[in-house]
Amino acid sequence: MTSKEHNKIVLEKNQLIQSQIPSTSIIENYSSLKSLQNSRLDLMFRPSIIADYQYLVRRGLIGKIGRVHHELQEQCKTLVICLG
Repeated sequence: MTSKEHNKIVLEKNQLIQSQIPSTSIIENYSSLKSLQNSRLDLMFRPSIIADYQYLVRRGLIGKIGRVHHELQEQCKTLVICLG
């Protein structure tokens, strides 16, 4: 096998692997961080392995988490926050 053949095989394998990786774009909105513990949502928190963990999320996510929480409450289910 020549080096050109080897390079071609490596490139083809790399392209196959890259095509199989799901791509999700993450857009930063630079909103301030807020603790879920102070969000006025009735959430259940699992203890973190990090002492005094604050459960900080972007302010824009709190509304989304609240909507999920309320949907689950209507189904008699509980949203448990497990971060850190």
